[in-house]
Amino acid sequence: MKTRECACVIGSGMAGLMAARVLADEFDKVIVFERDPRPGRDESRPGAAQGDHFHTLARRGQLVIEALFPGLIEDLVVGGAIVNRDAGTAQRSFMFGDWAANCVAGFSTLQLSRPLLEYAMRRRVEMLPNTLFRYGVAVAGLRTNIAQTRVTGVSVGANTGAGSEDVDADLVIDASGRGAAGLGSLKPHVFPPPREDIVSLDFGCASAMFEIPDGFQADWSSLLIGPDAPHTKAAFLQVVEGGRWLVSLGGRGEQRLDATEAGFRDFARGLPSALIHDLIRRARLIGPVKRYRFAASLHRRVDLLSKHPDGFLALGDAVCSLNPVYGRGMTIAAQQVEILADCLTRRRDERLDGLWRDFYPRTLETISVPWNQSLTLDMLYETTKFHRPESYSLLQPALIWAQKLSLRDPALRAVFLRIANLVPGPGDDVTLSTLLRAQARLWLTAARAGVAPTYRFAADDGVDTLRDHADANRERYRRRGKQGPKFARELTTAPRA
Repeated sequence: MKTRECACVIGSGMAGLMAARVLADEFDKVIVFERDPRPGRDESRPGAAQGDHFHTLARRGQLVIEALFPGLIEDLVVGGAIVNRDAGTAQRSFMFGDWAANCVAGFSTLQLSRPLLEYAMRRRVEMLPNTLFRYGVAVAGLRTNIAQTRVTGVSVGANTGAGSEDVDADLVIDASGRGAAGLGSLKPHVFPPPREDIVSLDFGCASAMFEIPDGFQADWSSLLIGPDAPHTKAAFLQVVEGGRWLVSLGGRGEQRLDATEAGFRDFARGLPSALIHDLIRRARLIGPVKRYRFAASLHRRVDLLSKHPDGFLALGDAVCSLNPVYGRGMTIAAQQVEILADCLTRRRDERLDGLWRDFYPRTLETISVPWNQSLTLDMLYETTKFHRPESYSLLQPALIWAQKLSLRDPALRAVFLRIANLVPGPGDDVTLSTLLRAQARLWLTAARAGVAPTYRFAADDGVDTLRDHADANRERYRRRGKQGPKFARELTTAPRA
């Protein structure tokens, strides 16, 4: 018997699922409220606006998820997820008019669609004996004690319009996403809302799935065609489960994307590199083209609050929602949940009063690095609206120089990749001396480091190497006895296209 009775989680996205997993170790009962219906294996929740678009899971986030859900990565591979042995060769990037150098980053990455990852995690949390999911139920507000110093539960109501219900809880977690249903329901005259740092971007993208042509072979598993500021067109192609390419095209400001196949292909034709357009020109579109707009990055500075109710915490996109181009949202949420687990463990024999004073300052550390990384790159575009320091006019050329060096010099590129994936190694600081050494290496070698990706459509032996790779992974894990629980095998039942 645990000493704490009930915890409630608002939202069943990535942050909510990870939070529920941690809370199940500390509370007798965990209730997850999700306003959307339960999604299927290949379905995105309506509340997850970006669910059908490209997602990248940074290495740091993958490590946290592996710790929370032992064996999950093996299950995902059985379901078709791609394991890239080294991030430095798996993803090929086109920036500043040329392809980046190959490098050895020293870590592997996982590549799959957001619905597959969320489905596998959801099934695992649903199997916990003390966890209950209530789908189609929206949280209408938080309940507090008479003194309004503590959150004591939630008020919920079914989306069908049925009557409301009060649910008591020792701890409520707001993982409802950018809308922050729980945090936003606090009375502002009692609990002043947190300051909001907003970086206006006006970014839009359109995404579509394509069937990988039979016989296609390549020396990469994902492509990034980055915008060359001030031009804003960009694209991302990644191999995902089911023998498919997930292709996302994006732009800022005046760049508008047509949600038709013809409009999608036409936009791809105007990218800085023609490679993605040439690839999808030979591929069959699967399903509709879906659009998504992201107006601004948002950071609610809960770490600065001087007054906050006990028994309540916000995390994930409810606190920080970053430009999705940089793929840091899931990793930030994973690190916040890791901190939550540690805070609860340290207080296992204590009351939860003042938990927010411990939690929020520590989570700031997980936000500040990716926030500053994103802001640094976003400020290269004049359409970005955010206060630029007076020194930025001097800083901008240095940023561009560093970016170009990282694409040309393999050693520096490996450092940048480790920093971007939040797994820096000893000596991985990017300083002026680091950049000067990289410049010197390029001058001394006088070599052009850019290497274009290679591929072919019609293999002489007719072998589809991408599907063979997935099959080999599945067989390897089966031989090791890592088949996982029954639901993991259900991941393989989806049709290829």
